[in-house]
Amino acid sequence: MRKPDAVFCDLDGSLLGPDKRVGEKDAATIRRLKELGVPVVVCTGRPILGVRQVVKELGLDLALCSNGGCCFDFSRGELLFATEMDHNIARRLLTWLEEEGAFFLLHAPDRIFASFGVTMPAHYLLEGEENGGLLTCETPLEGVRILKILAIRCEESAILRKGKELFGPEELTICSSERGFVDFNPPGVNKGAGIRQLADRMGWRLEEILALGDNNNDLPMLEAVGMGAAPSSGVPEARAAADCTIVHIGSNPNSEMKDIADFMVRIPVRTKFYLEDEIDSCQIMTSLFEQAVLLVGDVLAKMIVERRQLDMKSLWQYHANLE
Repeated sequence: MRKPDAVFCDLDGSLLGPDKRVGEKDAATIRRLKELGVPVVVCTGRPILGVRQVVKELGLDLALCSNGGCCFDFSRGELLFATEMDHNIARRLLTWLEEEGAFFLLHAPDRIFASFGVTMPAHYLLEGEENGGLLTCETPLEGVRILKILAIRCEESAILRKGKELFGPEELTICSSERGFVDFNPPGVNKGAGIRQLADRMGWRLEEILALGDNNNDLPMLEAVGMGAAPSSGVPEARAAADCTIVHIGSNPNSEMKDIADFMVRIPVRTKFYLEDEIDSCQIMTSLFEQAVLLVGDVLAKMIVERRQLDMKSLWQYHANLE
């Protein structure tokens, strides 16, 4: 496989677990990509101030935030680009959300505002004036660069439907980022558009970019890049938009892989768990499993060669010794 120009990762529901942390294996993969010279970019619905901890832990530089509405270079402390919401439209939106009794957040590059009854997410780690304070439809917003307004803990389908009736696509981009959340961005803003803008700036080819996402706000991203992937826990639309399927070949059906794989090819050899349906072997440890995996790999390779009508001689350029 060719080395990708860049890899874009969604956070919540994709790279992050329920505890809002990056798993050890995923962190190791990102470190390896960096060693290979592959840029890894966070691509999230979160605000800039909501990704600092993750970016710092992983040693990353770039983050596309607020659904691709802005890009921040943490290595330089520089905002590379941002698309701002019209203040008149934002005021109409806030007034309507208040009438609906919805809770909401407002993203700006340097501040986050919250409506009454909303506690700032603890993982945002806001300091001082980064907490913009209480937000109502009458809050003075002069000088505030509005990147996104997020309705939270709401009747998602109703807010989506009514929002699209009240605001046309020339006024707002409206989507859902997770259950009970509805995102309102400036027109034309989505993760796919953000990736295109950053890729053009960095000289990356879209067809050589990989992306991972799990929800509806990830669809433009998965459709924009050359290779999109979605976890098995993703919404059906995201899984359908993805270009790859994750298959787990293993012996333990209760492995942690079951949470990310689309399906499993099980080889029920003897394991340390001694499950009832496992096959005994006189071979030491899991030798039978390794042999079976090699056979499965040979079968898959033969199928690929036949379906793609590959020239066997041309494959030798990819040959490497296993020693």
